[in-house]
Amino acid sequence: MTINQSLLNQVRAALGSSINPNLTARSQIFDLFEAYIFSFLIEAARSELNVDIDYIDTNNNKATTFTFRTSPGQIFNGLYTHAEITFQRKRPLEAHVGVRVSGISKVLHECDLLIVEKSEAEFCRNNSVSPQSSKVMLAVECKYYSPRNFGIKLAREFLGLTNDFSSNCKYYFVYNTTSSSVEELLAHHKNGRWFRYVVPSQLNDVDLLKSEFKNAIKNFIASKKYSI
Repeated sequence: MTINQSLLNQVRAALGSSINPNLTARSQIFDLFEAYIFSFLIEAARSELNVDIDYIDTNNNKATTFTFRTSPGQIFNGLYTHAEITFQRKRPLEAHVGVRVSGISKVLHECDLLIVEKSEAEFCRNNSVSPQSSKVMLAVECKYYSPRNFGIKLAREFLGLTNDFSSNCKYYFVYNTTSSSVEELLAHHKNGRWFRYVVPSQLNDVDLLKSEFKNAIKNFIASKKYSI
C-alpha cells in the first residue's frame, strides 16, 4: 500500500462512514498529511464522552463531502468544510484546516490546523476578519518532507510563529522525518511542542501525538475557563 493510500485510509476512518473527503490517493502528499493529522484531532475529541461532532460546509449546512483546503485562506471565505465540536457545558469549538490567524503583532500567520472557539469563528465570518491567536486553543504546523530537504530553517520559522502566538494557544510542530539539528534547536526552546516520524509505519510516534491531542482535549474539558 502506498503512503498516500495509508494516509487517506486513516482520514476516512476518522471522519466516519457518513462523509467522504474530497482528497484521493492521487492528491498531493502534503495535503494528505495535513488531513491525516487533522484526523487525530477528530479522534481525540471523539474519545471523550458526551461529544457531538458535525461537519459543516460554507453555507453552514451539514456537509456531504469533507472539502479540505489545499492552500491557506481566510476563515471567512473559500469553499471548505470544518468540524464543529461540542462537549456538554463547554463552549463549542471548530476545527479547521489551512486558515490564517492574527498573532500578537496583528500579523497574519498561516496555520495548517487549528481548533478555535466557535464564537470567535462566527464573529470572524460575520465581520471578515481573522481569528485572534488568544481564541485559538490549539494549532499545528504540519511538514511532510524528504529527509534531505528537512532543514533547520523550518524549525526557525516554527519558533518564530510561536513567539507571536498567545500563550493560550498550544502550538505543535509535526513532521514525517527527523533531523538532529532541527531537534536540537526545538529541544532548546521549551515553548515548542514537536513530534517526529508521524507516519502510519511508526506506530509509537503516532501514538505519542494522539495522546498529546487527547490530553489537550481533556484539559479543555476540565478547565472552568471554557465552561458555560
